[in-house]
Amino acid sequence: MLERGRQEEHAAWDRFTSAEKAAKGTSEDWSLKDLAAHVSAWKDRDASRLDSASQGQVPLEPTDFDTANAEIFKAHWNRSWAEVMDLEALAFEHLVTSVEALSEAELLDAGSYEWTQGRTLAWIAAFTGYYHPQDHISDHLAKRGELDAAEAMQIRIVEAMGSFDSSPRSHGTNLYNLACFYALNGMPELALENLSRAFTLRPELVDWSKRDSDLDSLRGLPAYQVLSQAPPSNSG
Repeated sequence: MLERGRQEEHAAWDRFTSAEKAAKGTSEDWSLKDLAAHVSAWKDRDASRLDSASQGQVPLEPTDFDTANAEIFKAHWNRSWAEVMDLEALAFEHLVTSVEALSEAELLDAGSYEWTQGRTLAWIAAFTGYYHPQDHISDHLAKRGELDAAEAMQIRIVEAMGSFDSSPRSHGTNLYNLACFYALNGMPELALENLSRAFTLRPELVDWSKRDSDLDSLRGLPAYQVLSQAPPSNSG
């Protein structure tokens, strides 16, 4: 899955021009290079978390993700695209090596590590190596006006993560995030369809949705108001 994700990442990077790859962004508006550095740095950081687990240690968790992301942006802002791609290659190798150092039991046991909060180590690797980069790239493509390509990436995320973890919790989250993509990009019917499916799988997302700015475009729609009235039953 990690190999597949990397291939899809690089296919997406290839859609952009040399000028787009060289552009520098700001802390409020990341460029493509900033984005590539961000997802690569998190692959490396999460690989280190897996390393700690394999050594029987509790990793040092970031207490403020905004601060951590700002530090990553500052550290790599002045690097060239080629330098960022060198970082990407090293981070990917680190992640794969860290996964391979763990046994299947260690990767798939959700109860062995309190700091994972019920997630398996395999899920952490899949999230940082597949979901996280694809989600960011999709957003960048959408802002570039390539909605079809962005949507295709989002659908692949749901399919790939679902094949990896089909639990109601995981699948409900993936469908919720797909609904957010549709809501942010002017497709309310598809947003509501996926939101309904997500709420059925994870009823606790109903309350979260009421505070989620990604869904602001749905607030005034009667269909959303009906969906958010009460948590639906969990079909499992």
